[in-house]
Amino acid sequence: MSQFSTNQPEIKPEKSPRDYTLTIFLVLASLVMVASGAVGFIATSMLLKTPRAESCPQVFSPFASASMRLYCAQLASETQTVSGWVEAITMVKSLPSNHPLRPEIDRNIALWVQGIINEGDNLFQQGKIDEAVTLLEQIPREDSATILVKAQQEKWQSIWREGETKQRQVEQYIATRNWNQAYREAAQLTTVENRYWSTVQYEVTLNRIQSAQAESSKLESAYVLLETGELDDLLTAIDEADKITEDSLAYQEAQELISTANNEIVKFIQAKIDQRDWEGLEAALDKITPEDKFSDTFQDWSQLAQAGITANQGTVESISEAITLASQIETRSSVYYEAQKLVNRWELEVKDVEILAEARNLAKSGRKEDLTDAISTASNISAFNPRYQEAQTEISNWNRQIQIIEDQPILERAQQLARGTTLEAWQEAIAQANLIKPSRPLYSEAQKVIEQSRYNIEITQNQPLLDQATRLANQENWTEAIALARQIPRGRALYTEAQEQINLWQTQIDAQDTLAQAYRFAATNQVQDLIKAIQLANQIPNHTSVASASQEAVKQWSEQLLAIAEDTANYDLEQAIAIANNIPRNSSVYNSARTYMEIWRKRKSRSPLDFF
Repeated sequence: MSQFSTNQPEIKPEKSPRDYTLTIFLVLASLVMVASGAVGFIATSMLLKTPRAESCPQVFSPFASASMRLYCAQLASETQTVSGWVEAITMVKSLPSNHPLRPEIDRNIALWVQGIINEGDNLFQQGKIDEAVTLLEQIPREDSATILVKAQQEKWQSIWREGETKQRQVEQYIATRNWNQAYREAAQLTTVENRYWSTVQYEVTLNRIQSAQAESSKLESAYVLLETGELDDLLTAIDEADKITEDSLAYQEAQELISTANNEIVKFIQAKIDQRDWEGLEAALDKITPEDKFSDTFQDWSQLAQAGITANQGTVESISEAITLASQIETRSSVYYEAQKLVNRWELEVKDVEILAEARNLAKSGRKEDLTDAISTASNISAFNPRYQEAQTEISNWNRQIQIIEDQPILERAQQLARGTTLEAWQEAIAQANLIKPSRPLYSEAQKVIEQSRYNIEITQNQPLLDQATRLANQENWTEAIALARQIPRGRALYTEAQEQINLWQTQIDAQDTLAQAYRFAATNQVQDLIKAIQLANQIPNHTSVASASQEAVKQWSEQLLAIAEDTANYDLEQAIAIANNIPRNSSVYNSARTYMEIWRKRKSRSPLDFF
């Protein structure tokens, strides 16, 4: 039986003081850990918790933190309005550049500025550039924002100037009626990076061109007539332009055309006056209606024309009447000074008109003595007289008639001698024709006689030389033939024919020399010399006397080359091919040479030596 009974109660051991201390420590530690976690959680929540929206109005307080400013700025920007973005930038722009949140702030500012720029660009694309620029000016001054704003303003202004430049160019083309260029320049508006210029203003400009062109087309025929400068066309052009009414886009253009046409008419009239074309002036005035434009001068033009026509009758009475008519033109007239010059001229003419009339009357007979008297009479007209040049012209004509009368018998004698058939007759013809001097009217006719006579003499002298040279050449005596033909001097008859023959005969000599040289090369029977001989022989022209001999030689030397190539092929296929390749195409053994070369190439390709 056991010492201890199982029915007895269990006796627990007592705890030591150390065990109580450990328990208390564990409890306290747990409490500390719980308290620390709670404090950390509360602190973290306070740090991370964003300020409430109702506190944002105080964000400009000097005590507002950067995080609060940034948060409130982001809240303001969420309105996606210009005022919201401006407010957002204003909240954060004053923070120092070295602040830890500065990179985030700059990133947000860039986004807000871009938002304002986008709104401005919408206005810019609508053609409201001033409003767009004003919008950008609302952006608060801030370093990063200023750069973006300035760049955008410069871009808008550059694009706008581009559109304005193209528009001005279109207007210039419209003004000059250069419609093709106007349309081309208008099309350039579509390339402007602005919707207003590329669409709205493009359509407006296109309509402007079309309207101006339609109105201007009414003046096209008038412009064409204006360009001719003819009086009838100028008057018709004015009539066409007068049809353009004041309410037309082309009215001002029409008035300018009328003014230009009137100026051209005045120039036309003045040209007639300057040319003393009085009949032409009168005919022109018959076509002009003396409207207000010409009312001050039309009558004076008409009177001046009548005076000029009267004076041209050339009598003392007619000139006196012309003086009276021209003197009636008043000082206020634009042709007054012209009229006075004519009066002075005609007053000087009156006296000498009778002298010139007397001289012309003397010259009518055409006899030498009367012509001489006429010259003497007309010479009395002074160099200061308006009729002086006319008198000198008559004197020149009468002198010419006298010279013809004097030289005609000489010319006829020379022409008769030139028709002879002897050297003596031709030489005498030349002597007779030389009596007529260069300043005389019949000089050119005399020179023709001299030229023909000299040609006949030269033919007579030089033909025997050329004939003898030709006979020598026919005997293949080329050298002597050339020497004889060269005796015909340059510039004489048959010289050109002689030179042509000399060139042909020299070709014969050169061909003989070439063939002889070829034979000398071939005589060595060396490959290179045979090749050179063949080349020389092939240069000989076919029309020479040694052409057949050269062809025969080429055949012979080609056969020699082929034979050498065949021998060479027994020990050097490459060299054999090279030799045969020099046989010319015109040789009778050319095809045989090609065949051998093909055979040798095939043999060479199978040669075991090629592997080394």
